[in-house]
Amino acid sequence: MPSIHQSRSLGGGLLVAASNAHEWIRKRADFRCDGTDDDVQIQEAIDAAIGDGTDAYGTKIQLSGGQFNMSSPISWRNNITLAGGGRGVTLLRAANDLDDNMFEFTGTGSNQIFGLIMDLTGEGNSAQQTAGSFFDNTTGPGTVPEILYDMHFVRVYIRNFKEYGIKTEQSWGWGLDDVIIEVCQAGGYWHDSTRGGCSGNGKIRGCKIIKNYEQQIYIKANGYFMIVGNEFQPQEAGGGELEDKWAIELEAGGHGCKIIGNDFTATNLNNGHGHIVLRNGATYNAISGNQLYAGADLGDAGGANQFFGVEMKVGADRNVLAGNTFQMAGANHDPILDAGANNIHANLNVEP
Repeated sequence: MPSIHQSRSLGGGLLVAASNAHEWIRKRADFRCDGTDDDVQIQEAIDAAIGDGTDAYGTKIQLSGGQFNMSSPISWRNNITLAGGGRGVTLLRAANDLDDNMFEFTGTGSNQIFGLIMDLTGEGNSAQQTAGSFFDNTTGPGTVPEILYDMHFVRVYIRNFKEYGIKTEQSWGWGLDDVIIEVCQAGGYWHDSTRGGCSGNGKIRGCKIIKNYEQQIYIKANGYFMIVGNEFQPQEAGGGELEDKWAIELEAGGHGCKIIGNDFTATNLNNGHGHIVLRNGATYNAISGNQLYAGADLGDAGGANQFFGVEMKVGADRNVLAGNTFQMAGANHDPILDAGANNIHANLNVEP
């Protein structure tokens, strides 16, 4: 008996079958891939679902189990749900000639509302790529690009992209739930709304964002993100850990964020700076209930090699840091460095 992830008649929407899907599934599919340029059939399904754009509720695109080989970016559209059969079932893999993003939203002349990608794995090919993220909505034209509202990623595994796991610009109300992002060379989740417009109010919950070579999460020029119950482990290129990189970095205008109940781990730190940094203009953020571990092998190097659990730089003011537990060792390493004017209380440092 086929599952809901195998049959259009049970799952609804349009079914796209991988080249190595079971023949029973391929016979019933609306679109059949051949293992080369499989992005073509996926894009055709998305375009067919949208039609003339009059369907305000959009359509579900169901990907079968198996491997889809991606050679060109998928152009994201309004009100689309793209669902696989599970992180260990449906694999979208960047082919050697995909020197670009796997998915991108470049704008269509108006703001777009709602999208969902769920239950699949997106695997980059950083050894062959010179550029490219899993999902990118920063490539739109204009001084202020169109906004992509309410884009959600659920139970998605993203790894090994040359640039970012997810890179956003104008992105109001985005959500990441139970998402894994690892080993992406420019960083995990990147958000910068410097170009203006309406942005922020994202939720990152229950995710595992680890071993990306730059910041695991970077937020600039907007805020009100809720970052709750995640696991972070920074790592820099070359196998060493955390060289002037941070698990979470809030830049100018990164404000009103709640960083609550997360686990931060980093070991073998030789040249590191820390887990969380708030830079000039990052204000009114709450950091509470987190576990921040830095290992017992930090040593006693100071200066450029000094490590901080949380660093609040000059101009990062009116933030609250309370009820966090730090596990750090080393004479010249501090759990907290506050160069601004912030409310800090009831934090605990336990020798690991």
